[in-house]
Order: sequence, then C-alpha cells, then structure tokens
Amino acid sequence: MIADHDGLVYVFDSKGSPKSVKYKLDKLAYFLWTGAFPSEKNKILHRNLNDSDNRAINLLEINRTTFNKIKEAEKNLDYGIRIGNHPTDQLSHMLYWYENGTERFKVVEDIVVAKRLKTKLLLKSSKFISKYCIFDNN
Repeated sequence: MIADHDGLVYVFDSKGSPKSVKYKLDKLAYFLWTGAFPSEKNKILHRNLNDSDNRAINLLEINRTTFNKIKEAEKNLDYGIRIGNHPTDQLSHMLYWYENGTERFKVVEDIVVAKRLKTKLLLKSSKFISKYCIFDNN
C-alpha cells in the first residue's frame, strides 16, 4: 500500500457503504499485523524512527506521553542540545536543551563544564531513546 502526501490510505468496503474510510498507513499496518487497532490513548512508534518503514517488526504501540518523550529525545540528539555564546558575558556560555516540551537553558562559566554537561544530557537522551528504538543497518 502507498500512502498519499498526508500519510493516509483510503480503504473501500465492497460489502458495506460505498464511502471510503481513511486511515494512517502505520495504524493500518499495525491492524493488519495484530488484528486490533491501537486505542485512542496510544500512538504507533516506528522503532527505527523511519516513518516510511511500516514493517511489522518496526511498529510498536506506546502511550502518548512516552511517544512525546521519545520525539523530544530525538530532537535533543539531532539539534536540541547545544552550547551557545552568552549574550552579554564573553567568558560564559549557554547550554540549551529541550525538556517537557520547552527549550531550557543554563548559564555555565567554563567551557569544559559546559561540554561535560552537554555530554551528560546527550547520554541521558540516548539511554531513553534506546529503550524503545532499534537502530540496525538493515
């Protein structure tokens, strides 16, 4: 099956009504694999974080809060955790990261301490995302 630009697949029921029903492709693939649609409280996670990979082994049903934390950890690993210059103090640095849906920052006086804190935050995000995601070369 191929989804449209919104990620939706249209299903026609030949026995039922002449109208079509639209589903997200990942939810439909999950239904075909398990035989049950995910509940409204849950979301479908692509375990390799590739939204176009709808293999059965790649789909996992999790609750929304965990899903949001995984997306936040992915954002932190991609570009969220960074060190910037302080706007007024030349000797201080700003450490930025995302937490609970908002961007946080901390003023750090020493660059070595800032890099150490950055590494700790990267490790924390990496540990959390590795609980649920699988990254293989296949």
